[in-house]
Amino acid sequence: HGFDFGIKSWRMTGGGGHDKLSFDVGGFSAKLELEAKKPVVLQYGNGAMLLGASDPFYYYSYTRMSVSGTLIVDGVEKSVSGTAWMDHQWGALGQNFDGWDWYSVRLDDNTELMLFRVRGDQHIAGGTYIHADGSYDEIPPGGFSVDVTGKWHSPHTDSTYPLGWVIKVPQYDLEVTVTPQISDQEFYVSSFGSPKYWEGLCTVVGTRGGQGVSGHAYVELTGYAK
Repeated sequence: HGFDFGIKSWRMTGGGGHDKLSFDVGGFSAKLELEAKKPVVLQYGNGAMLLGASDPFYYYSYTRMSVSGTLIVDGVEKSVSGTAWMDHQWGALGQNFDGWDWYSVRLDDNTELMLFRVRGDQHIAGGTYIHADGSYDEIPPGGFSVDVTGKWHSPHTDSTYPLGWVIKVPQYDLEVTVTPQISDQEFYVSSFGSPKYWEGLCTVVGTRGGQGVSGHAYVELTGYAK
């Protein structure tokens, strides 16, 4: 099984943890190859759960993929490499929710953490902890806490987002502080009906079992801008 998808100059092909991405937006283009370094993770324990609807919502991830390729910026080509996290989510969402907070944490010791909280009537939450060997455990709704440490007011949408978090997962004696690298990472389009949300790169520092840990995170916040 695989995929081959393109819109204008954007192209995505691959499958099974071996993917290729390319785009050209004028003055900035890229050609990248990604290869999974850990097995696929079926989120929610088995890859599906009910999120306020009668039909399931499906979710799997490759939490650690090597990335290599080239960027061309204003005609200058540069070789690049790094690490990526790939998510695929699809299915049914209920109507009685205000939005969600989603956290993907990639630590430098080859472990990862995914946590989510759906805000609204049903207060749905959960997560997954991925060990260095690729095995993973489901984290129940009461198995973690997230405390907000700051806020940011958007001059673009006149909305206020929580920015900065302390995440605790007692099962692994893990406590990390997640800090956005840039406050203004809001996605918005002025046209009527376009979604508005905050989604951005963060730094991570903390402890596990009294030992220091660090890494990076990607956080998505929806429903704060109307």
